[in-house]
Amino acid sequence: MSIDYYTCSTKNCGNTFADCGDYISCNCQAHWCSDKCAEKDGYKVIDCEKFDEYPPSDEQWEQICSNCDKSCDCENGELKTCNFCRGEDIPDNEIVDKIIKKKFKTRQKLLNYLNKESLLYKLKKSLLIYLCYLRRKFINDNY
Repeated sequence: MSIDYYTCSTKNCGNTFADCGDYISCNCQAHWCSDKCAEKDGYKVIDCEKFDEYPPSDEQWEQICSNCDKSCDCENGELKTCNFCRGEDIPDNEIVDKIIKKKFKTRQKLLNYLNKESLLYKLKKSLLIYLCYLRRKFINDNY
């Protein structure tokens, strides 16, 4: 057997923890280091007895877990959901991917842009250093 490590899904937490210790997880594979972090991401445990029938109707699934592909399951009489599987939030990596695709279309265009910006920064920095050198030289030559 091996041990897997997770990083807390809550933004700005960053704690890591082993899968053999105490942690909270959702059906959508989000993991949290504590109840406090899980609550921040809207983690809820719904009693499956609240459903009129099981499995719930399509309409009930839509209300509970709009992003689920119905793979969410009532485990031990409880359905676990969070902001991510209910479609109320999007993980940061998906947000970044969408922004990159919308603005740059491809990864290569993004790299070209970043390299160009980096080159401009280096040129500006070099120019500034050269201007400081000229100023110092001018002051030394005239005094």
